[in-house]
Amino acid sequence: MDWTTVAVSLLLIAVSAGLTVLHVRSRRNDKKQLHPGQFGSRFFKKQFARRVQISLILGITGIAMLGSQWLPHHALLFGWYWLAITAMVLWILFLGLMDIFATHRHFAKEHHDQWIQQVKQETPPKS
Repeated sequence: MDWTTVAVSLLLIAVSAGLTVLHVRSRRNDKKQLHPGQFGSRFFKKQFARRVQISLILGITGIAMLGSQWLPHHALLFGWYWLAITAMVLWILFLGLMDIFATHRHFAKEHHDQWIQQVKQETPPKS
């Protein structure tokens, strides 16, 4: 038994559980603090879905890594198993990059909309 793999697996499972709990709590707090139109936006729903999905796949990856300790060392089976784990890690990276891109785009648009409103307020109406 490889204790390093076991330790990393348990760490991934713990981090996954912690992140999932934090995302759900954050979502509940946001529901209380933000007005319905702002909270119910597609951006916040998709952001929550991406982040929970990342957290859960991280935990599944940890469980899969832990399970690899008891997997028979048949070369083809072992290779496919670790290929699936690698695919999960790549999916996590993809979702993380999408989250970064979507968050940047959302807040850049919000900043632009606020700037437009400010310019409209500063510009006197033409007669």
